Amino acid sequence: MSRVAISIINYKTGDMTIAAVASVLEALGDREADVIVVDNASGDGSETQIADWIDQTGDGRVKLVRSVTNSGFSGGHNQGMAAAPGADFYLILNSDALLRPGFFDAILPVAEAHPEVGLIAPRLEWDDG
Repeated sequence: MSRVAISIINYKTGDMTIAAVASVLEALGDREADVIVVDNASGDGSETQIADWIDQTGDGRVKLVRSVTNSGFSGGHNQGMAAAPGADFYLILNSDALLRPGFFDAILPVAEAHPEVGLIAPRLEWDDG
């Protein structure tokens, strides 16, 4: 089974980031993974809110990287991916995105079946479908 790493950037979006991580954990089920939240120097306390939430979950798959500078979207995700070097696949996820249950069961077999593909983008849907 492939190992996946999920990188989520927080910049002053504590509640949204927590909701995104919770949806990732639900979609992962018991699958091994690295869920990396990179706080992009928010400075608003959301990094502490997220750290406390991670501690409360007790889920060792989730880690918080506290960036000393705001390196933007790509720089933050580079830090997230660097924190999970052993992954076969990386999911770059916005903090305002939620995954549906079964997401990884659907997308990983497609990724594994097509190793020549460098990028897979799932369909985006609003709350109303």
